[in-house]
Amino acid sequence: MPDYTIETMYHLPVYRRRTYRAATVVQACRLAVEDEDWAAGSLDHDSAEETFVTGIWDGADAAWSGSALPVPAHFEEAVQRKAGHFEILLGLLKMMLADLRAGRASSGEWIERAEQAVGLGEAILAGARGPNPQGQDGDPRPDCGEDAQEHLSLTVRPAERDAVLTGLRLLQRAIEADSLGPLLRDILTNGGAHPGLDPEAIDTLCERLNIQGGHHDRL
Repeated sequence: MPDYTIETMYHLPVYRRRTYRAATVVQACRLAVEDEDWAAGSLDHDSAEETFVTGIWDGADAAWSGSALPVPAHFEEAVQRKAGHFEILLGLLKMMLADLRAGRASSGEWIERAEQAVGLGEAILAGARGPNPQGQDGDPRPDCGEDAQEHLSLTVRPAERDAVLTGLRLLQRAIEADSLGPLLRDILTNGGAHPGLDPEAIDTLCERLNIQGGHHDRL
């Protein structure tokens, strides 16, 4: 059984009580939040927040020396999960509003994504760790008989995701202008194994990457 080095953290609030003279409550609050003198601050041990994972390394006692592993999203800090999920929900809302304004029904895929996003949002608000996109033991769920190659997943940095989106848009323009060279067309179709994506399908894929890239940055 392998060993993992896990770094966890919790935030301990620091408070102070200080009098500020101001014309209004708003001005007094502004003076308080802009006050950088925390020499008289006190730790509030009774209000310690959740424990969350900040780092994972492969091996025993391997912090900052072993191979770093990605932290599963459902073990991240709740405030970060909320911030990342807000971008996903906003993207889904924009897509559904676009469908509504165009007078067309939202696709089953977008509705399914919205249902999953609502479920995750409710779990985050409830302080739950799930729904977990993986099995209870942390292993990926089985593909239910489908070809795993049809559901490839790749973790990327935001800059890498943006480069992929740029390449897709350039590909879309080349197809529309009928200027895609033989070599690139061969890559696009996997040597003729399939017809490749058309401009509309590329547009849909870009929208999916924009939404998914908002929290997890996965392609």
